[in-house]
Order: sequence, then C-alpha cells, then structure tokens
Amino acid sequence: MEETNEIGKIITKALNGEVLNRHRSWDGSLIYDYAKTAILYCIIMRDSQIPENFNITGKNLCKKIAEKLDIDEESLDERQEEIFNYVYNNLIKNGFVFHVTNSVFAEKIKEEGLHGLVDTNMALDISEIMGIMEKYDDGRFIINAFTFSINDINGKTGFYYASNLNEMTKYLYSPEWLKQFCKGIEMSCFKDGKVDAYERKDYNRIMQGIQLLANKYKFSEQDVNRITSIINKYLKMLEKSKPVLILIPRDTLGLDDSGLKEYYEDMLSDYIEDGEMIFDKNNRKIYFMIDTLLKCYNLSFLVGGHDKQCKSTIKPIDLSFADLSQLLPEEIREKLSKTDEMQDVEISQRIYLGGTGEMYLCHDANQKEYLYKPGLVRRTQIKDSYKIASQIVASELQKKIDPQSAISVKHFKDGTIQERIPINVEQTRKLMDFQDGMEELDLELIKGLMREYVTDYLLCNYDSHPKNFIVGTDGILRGVDKEQSFKYIGQEESGDPTFSYNFNAKYGERPSIYSTIFARIAQGKMSPDVLEYMNEYVEKAMQIPNEEYLEIIRPYCMCFSKRQDSDGIIDFDRYNYIRDLILSRKENLEKTMQTMKAELREKYNKAKPQQKYTLKDLVSLTRGVDPEKRVEAFGVVEELEQNHESKEGDIGEDKY
Repeated sequence: MEETNEIGKIITKALNGEVLNRHRSWDGSLIYDYAKTAILYCIIMRDSQIPENFNITGKNLCKKIAEKLDIDEESLDERQEEIFNYVYNNLIKNGFVFHVTNSVFAEKIKEEGLHGLVDTNMALDISEIMGIMEKYDDGRFIINAFTFSINDINGKTGFYYASNLNEMTKYLYSPEWLKQFCKGIEMSCFKDGKVDAYERKDYNRIMQGIQLLANKYKFSEQDVNRITSIINKYLKMLEKSKPVLILIPRDTLGLDDSGLKEYYEDMLSDYIEDGEMIFDKNNRKIYFMIDTLLKCYNLSFLVGGHDKQCKSTIKPIDLSFADLSQLLPEEIREKLSKTDEMQDVEISQRIYLGGTGEMYLCHDANQKEYLYKPGLVRRTQIKDSYKIASQIVASELQKKIDPQSAISVKHFKDGTIQERIPINVEQTRKLMDFQDGMEELDLELIKGLMREYVTDYLLCNYDSHPKNFIVGTDGILRGVDKEQSFKYIGQEESGDPTFSYNFNAKYGERPSIYSTIFARIAQGKMSPDVLEYMNEYVEKAMQIPNEEYLEIIRPYCMCFSKRQDSDGIIDFDRYNYIRDLILSRKENLEKTMQTMKAELREKYNKAKPQQKYTLKDLVSLTRGVDPEKRVEAFGVVEELEQNHESKEGDIGEDKY
C-alpha cells in the first residue's frame, strides 16, 4: 500500500466505503468537506481504511500514525519528530498536486500522459463557437466564460493543477469551458434561476436554451445549427463520463519545497513563545504541530498556489487516478450506472410470464432479447424505487455467490432490464411438481436450490415459490424476480431460516420451495445430506468483506432511508437501522446455517422409519454381500442378543 502510484485506488476505495456513506447531503451527494478530509487522510496514511467516526485533527491522526509506527503512549513525546516527519513527508515532500477531469479524457491520459489539451480538436471547436458568439454579441450575454479555454487556444498549452483540494469541486464537471457555456445559456435564457443543467445531465434543457438564445439574438440558421451540432457532440460524448481525480507526484513537477518545513516550524514558534503554552500528557505539543501542518497545507499560497499551469508532460506511469463519482448526487450516479450497452435496446411488446407484474420484451440491434420491468407500483404510474433497488442489489449479490448462475439486472428507463434466458420448460415444471408432492427431484436441481437458498436467505426474500425459478436450456437453475428482497426483514417470522412462514399467503401465493425441502427433511422423507450442498456458497458469502458487502446493499439502504415526506432527504437513523439488519444476517449466516442443519438432522433421525431385517437379510448381510451393511447387521444381531430374543441355531447356518 506504500506505492504512490496506487494512491488513486486507495482513495477510490475510501470514497466508496461505508464510513463516508454516512456523510451525505439531502440529494445523496458526498459532503465535500468530508471527502476532502478523507482524501487527505488516505494520502497521509497511504491507507483506504477510514476510521469509524473519523476526524483528522492532530490528536486523532497522531494516534493512528503512532499505531502504524509501533509507538506506544509513553514514547509519544520522545518520538514526536518522527510522527511530524511522517505527515510532512507523505503530505508535502512525497505528496501530490491535483488535476480533475472526466473518465472520457482520463482514459487517453492513462495511455499518453498528461500534457495540456487532450484533444486539439476541442480547441478548434471552442474557437469556432467563440467566433459565432462574437458575431452576435453586443455585451448583452456572457461569453467571458470561455477565458479558461482561450488560454490554451492562444498557444499557452498546458494542464492546470492545484496544490490543495479546495479546487476539486471547481472541475468536478469538466471540461470547465462546457460547464461555463451551459451555465451562461441558462442564465441568459431561463428565468427560474437554475444554472445546473450540465451538472444534472439535463441536456434537453441545454439544447432548448441554445435555441432560445439563437431566437433571441437572431442567429443565422447555419450558425445555430453549427453550435447545436458541436455542443450536442460533447454532451453525447460526456453523458456517461465520471469525474476523475488525477494525482501527480510533486517531485515530477520540480516544485521547490525546501523551505516549507522551516516555515511550518516558524509558524509553531509564533504560537509557542517562551514556554508560555504548556502541553501535558493529554494536550501534547505534537497534536498541535500536526494541526498546524494540516492548516498550512490548506493555504494554497504556501504549497504552490492553485490553478497553476504546467507545460511539462507527465508520463502515465507517474500518474494515479481516483474515481470521484461518490461526490455526485444520487440521481446522477444512477444515470451513470446505466451502461452504454443498453443504449440500442428497444421495447418490442408487453408479455405475460407467470405471476410477474408488468413486463416487456426488448431487442437490441443484434436481436438479442431482454426483459424490461418498469419500476412502478402495480397498476399505477407511481415510481417504486424499492423494486429497482432490491433487484439491483439481488443481482450484485448473486454475482458474488455464483457468477455463472447470476442474472445481471441493470437500470433502464426508470425500471430494470435483464437478459432473457431460454427456458427448459420440462425441467422448470418439475419444481412445481415437487412442491405438489412429487417424491424426488433431480440432484442438480436440488444443488441449484441450495445455492439459491443462501442468496435468498441473505436477501430475506420470501417470494421464492416455484414460479420464481427457471431452469435454462443450459441446465442451470436460476432464481428470478427478487423484488421483494428485504421487504419483511426485521419481522419476527423472518428469523426462521426454514422459511416456514408464508408472508405471501394473503395474496394467494404458494409458500417458498425451500420450506417444502426443509419440511420433507424434518418428516424423514428426504435426506438431510442435501443441506451440505449449501456449504460452498455460505463460505463464499462469509468471505465477502463487510465493507464490500455494505457497498452492494447501499442502493437499497439509500432507498429505505429517504423519508417520503421530505423531498428525498436521507434519514440516517433509518439508514443505519436497515443497514445493520441486513449486515447482521450476513455476519451470522454460518452460525445460523449450522444450527438449522443440526436441528433438521435431529428431526430427520427421529422421524425416519426404522429399517426392519428378516432372518434371511441378517444371514445374507453377515456373509459379506455388502461390507458396510454387514456392520449394521451385526449391530442388529447384538441388539437381539442383548434383549434375549436370539437363540442358538436361529440363524440356521445349515439352511443357508
């Protein structure tokens, strides 16, 4: 974790962690001050594990550094310079400056390095737009928003960087020129005071604004078409882009930091004069030193300024990249999660499969089939966020438990879409027959059900009746329609791992197929050995780190935590409540399964019919027909003798 070129991965992991997820504003965006503090922590510690209730004050940071350097409490004063140097070296001497772009340009930078304009064609496009705007400008609308880009056009090619993180949000929606252009359009053409269409990716509003501007200032048809074409090109290109923080090692820029350490020490002396400030064991000087260093770091004029331009080329190997998507509002992150591969999918017709709700058949350009389910409350046009979130979470968990059988579910047109699986009707029908009384089920189907049971238990998905399973033409059993995931979690009956309570009986729905399996075992009609087929998947689930698991369930927790009467404001008490319930189910999974298996095996042993042996069976078994059964037979004979029910000659060796 010490390699500086890994720092971007470290920061990305931290920003996606559960600790920071608690620090979100009303729109679901990560609060900037917390994000900045977390990034500083990652850089100093070279570690993605943000501490619980983290606070980057000198005192808390010192304790973490002391722990990392194996410095005990009693040695803290003696080794305070070592701690100070650790912060100074990681933050300043071996620290970074920052450049923010988007994923579209970042991919090229990863290949070619950072050297000013990524795309010289962009400069030509900007110049052309400026030329058109100037033809009609009489000082009544803003064009100076393009100053940032003109510098590059006029031969001052270079990239801009900041030595502190205060400039990070300025370029969160890069490129800056396009952001400023769209803001200027809104200011000039709309009276509602909103200037964030570009940030919200509301591109229809931007294109409408361009048309209004053209009408207002009587642009020629040729000019308005040209501006529309250029802007539309970039909007389409950036529609799926994410903000990316590029970290550039300070030493690659040749920055002179030689006097900074002395400056910090001088600053300390301004606060500590002639021993007037006394530091005891609970108020150490080192805490104050680190606080001062952090304070100085955020003063941009001390560490190289902000918005500085560099004309050097930084090689790809020297750069590190962090994903800043978590700083965006939830609405935007949802849009970004809709993958490009779904863009050419068209809805063909409504179809009816089993007892599922509204569903449509879709095709892509290659005639590949998909199933689209609107995220709506049944028989209404009211958006049901739970339906979307629960299915996305279920899909991601399936991928962790068993990627081969997982059904990939994605956002699509305010609903979800998934690939249509060709079904083996005969094999799928057996699941219904089994619940209706058919004595045996193919072993592969039993194995598949035990795998799906682990997932459905974690999801607390009681809507697991036979109609919500399919067997593909590839022979793989898959669980589908998991939109009821977590619906009943927290209710007393959901604590029973055998799924014996049918929550959906009130809707006339069948009980879970798992309850049928477990009931047959308890009745002695099915071997408890089938329970062992779940072991592999229990182990896989337990191996998922909690931090990663919390990231998987986050969409549902966010949906659950929004109070319906508060315009989407997050209620963190509700968030923590549902998060802890879901996580607890996973953390206790192995113990719960072991207890359930032991109880079912005990019930099976009590309920199974005792095997009866005839005299002929005993003789045959003892003569080695089956070595394993011979032992069993001897046990029976011994029991007979103990009960005085055996007499000499009963076995009748002369006859057999």
